Amino acid sequence: RLAYRGGLDDTVEPRVVDIEQKLVARFVSDDPVNGKWEVPDQKYGRVWCDASSIATGISVEIGGAVVEDASWLRKEDDAAHINLAELEAANEAIKAAVAWGLKNIEIMTDSATVFRWLTNATRGDGPVRSSGMSELLVKRRICTIKQTIEEEQLRVEWKLVSSAENRADRLTRVPIE
Repeated sequence: RLAYRGGLDDTVEPRVVDIEQKLVARFVSDDPVNGKWEVPDQKYGRVWCDASSIATGISVEIGGAVVEDASWLRKEDDAAHINLAELEAANEAIKAAVAWGLKNIEIMTDSATVFRWLTNATRGDGPVRSSGMSELLVKRRICTIKQTIEEEQLRVEWKLVSSAENRADRLTRVPIE
């Protein structure tokens, strides 16, 4: 985000270069997608999803191996509530699972609110409770997730995990000194 403020030919500030070098070093050392590239042909997988004020991220695990991870920067002026961003991460998790051909999926999130919304919506346990300006956006995204699950005939189990356990958490956090 700091480098984006200028034009493509503008010189970036030295602290941006420093942050970039730290990120590259972290990507090289911490990228969970590594090792032998032989994805087992399974219909079961686990997808981790997370969001922060900086990014949204997912990590796809098949047969105990992480086969894909991705993150998307959020707009600097994105005023959406963090729960809406976490819900968008869950939507991206579903889309990634479908792309990998998974039919039985565990989706891991560290957002208790999103876990409750999606559990209630997909199991029919109760109404989705949301209020405020984002209420329609929340309901629209939940509807999209439900439709995808039904159309693709997915069996989805939502799991609530701590941030420390969430593999996608490292994709959405940038430590800035």
